[in-house]
Amino acid sequence: MVQGALQQFLESSMTGQTEEPFWRLFFRLDLAVATVLGCSPLVGSRHWDRVSGFSPAAGEGEISTPLQLLASAFSLSNAALETAQPAGALWAEVWTALQLWHRRRAEHMLPIVSCGTVEAGQIDLSSASLPIELYSSAQALLSNATYHFASLILLSSRPRLVKPPPSGSRQALSVSWHMQSIVGMATQNAFETSQWDPILIAALIYVSPRLTHHSQREVLQSCLTRAEKATGLYALTAEGRT
Repeated sequence: MVQGALQQFLESSMTGQTEEPFWRLFFRLDLAVATVLGCSPLVGSRHWDRVSGFSPAAGEGEISTPLQLLASAFSLSNAALETAQPAGALWAEVWTALQLWHRRRAEHMLPIVSCGTVEAGQIDLSSASLPIELYSSAQALLSNATYHFASLILLSSRPRLVKPPPSGSRQALSVSWHMQSIVGMATQNAFETSQWDPILIAALIYVSPRLTHHSQREVLQSCLTRAEKATGLYALTAEGRT
């Protein structure tokens, strides 16, 4: 998967088939590889300002902010973030920034159709149903999938005794909601090859062994098969192929 993705995106960059800067392409691949290998991203935090285009003046904060926070989440989970700030305080800071992005998303980042959004206590873990979120662009889909992915990583690495700051939504604390949302939006949206970003494929691979319902795992495996056919990438499936 990694070699195929790298080749695909390097060729796209070199032939002008993509308008994304090379650094951003590398950054996304770096995060995807970190997911598969279970390690910290190669791009350190001191380089994120170069990669992310975080400044509102760049007009890209809606896209880059979730990526930057995903990188922070990975580094926190591997105790590799370059800071002297206590881990608990830093975790809370990243979590707060991530939930703030989600609450304040621009209109074009919101789903045009949203069904099945329930509170965490109402989620039926034995159900194969998935939340329905349809987006108007692949960009919006990928940014929201990155939000859910970063939330998953943070929840899995939350320091003991650290209580998540209020986020305005109880479902934000639900691991199941984030996992089901990733699979649901990947399955129900159809933007051809533009949908199958390395981050989304990596998120599906991350989620696959953690889903508890067999029917959901079948849906995810079918989704990864779609990604393979659309991109030519050989991705891991929900059956744990290595």
